[in-house]
Amino acid sequence: MSLQITLFYEGHTHPIKLPLKFDGPPRRCWRQALAYVDAYIAPHQVSFTLLGPPHSVSYHEGVPDSYDLAALAVALEARKASLLIVDDEPAIVRLLRHFLKEYYTVISASSFDAALSVAETRLVDGFVLDLRLGGRRTGADLLRELRTWPDYEQAPAVVCTAFWHEVAGFDNVIQKPFTEGAVLNAVTEAFVRVRNREEPGRHRHEVRWSGVQVSS
Repeated sequence: MSLQITLFYEGHTHPIKLPLKFDGPPRRCWRQALAYVDAYIAPHQVSFTLLGPPHSVSYHEGVPDSYDLAALAVALEARKASLLIVDDEPAIVRLLRHFLKEYYTVISASSFDAALSVAETRLVDGFVLDLRLGGRRTGADLLRELRTWPDYEQAPAVVCTAFWHEVAGFDNVIQKPFTEGAVLNAVTEAFVRVRNREEPGRHRHEVRWSGVQVSS
């Protein structure tokens, strides 16, 4: 299977259309296209657009400013980063797992103590924590405890709550009720934010993920 992605560059004298052909599934083709332009085109700080089914990616002076594939690229780059989901409601855990399992390795726990046990015995890359865990201790308390461990000082963490507000220490929020796109967007954007903190010279992507488009 092959996919043609066209690079459209509206130059100073005349427009240029450069067809790029890649072999493999659409997601792999798009990843190859993004890697190609990041390596050979974006450093020249020109403005251009990538067009191909079912996406478009726009760059302004070498920096992506409309980049609905950024989340996909980060997830693939992470090579199935592992996520620990902590929620005392099994139905919520099942739904989050369903939304995330294609792009992340999902592990779950149903309580504060169970989460600490999992995090201690198996190193994970990030967290999705329910704010209210059913007892006196909350997801915020759990994150504060995890942040005292050297392995998790900078790990991406997303809080899941019915209230739309930021919670200290977390990198992003999933508001209940949620959609697939909202979950993927929030989790992957948290990874982007942590990566940008660790590599401040890197381009800062504006992440937009459509679960329907990505899964097509």
